[in-house]
Amino acid sequence: MRRLTTLLSFLLVFTVGSIAFSLLRNVGEGERQEDRKATLQLPKADMVMTNVKFVDSRQGKRNWVVQSRTARLFKDKNRAAFEGVHITFFARDGREMHLYSNSGELDTDTRDMTAAGDIRGRSSDGLEFFTSTLKYTYEKREITTGDPVKIVGSGFETEGIGMTVDVERETVELLNQVRATGN
Repeated sequence: MRRLTTLLSFLLVFTVGSIAFSLLRNVGEGERQEDRKATLQLPKADMVMTNVKFVDSRQGKRNWVVQSRTARLFKDKNRAAFEGVHITFFARDGREMHLYSNSGELDTDTRDMTAAGDIRGRSSDGLEFFTSTLKYTYEKREITTGDPVKIVGSGFETEGIGMTVDVERETVELLNQVRATGN
């Protein structure tokens, strides 16, 4: 009788252990499958390139040049996403404005661009500006932001909320809450 009780106890423990093992293993696989699903939902680029340069021109003259550490092209969305961005805009008279940002996007149809993350710009006459997001509208040749902006020049510093830059004329307008210090 004692052997039968021991055997039944052993079978009960073995059965409960097997069920627990199966449940725990299935829970782990479910989490791994969810992880796989999340990974598969990320947008896949049609092409990924490193150290790239895109050049746009109008009527035989360069309009802008985008240099990027990494570029991802999404053909079906008509979009290029960039990391480590340097954009050079060219005015008709040859002056240049340089813009640097952590990331950016180009609509390959409209040629409009956005930039984000620690943006700094520099005009050919030495003005520098700093902000967090920008939008470039190709048809207007205009850069805009609604974010805080700081402009630094020789002997002065100006801050405001929102900015419009006319790339062609290389003019800058701060829109709201403008404060200036210096000469």
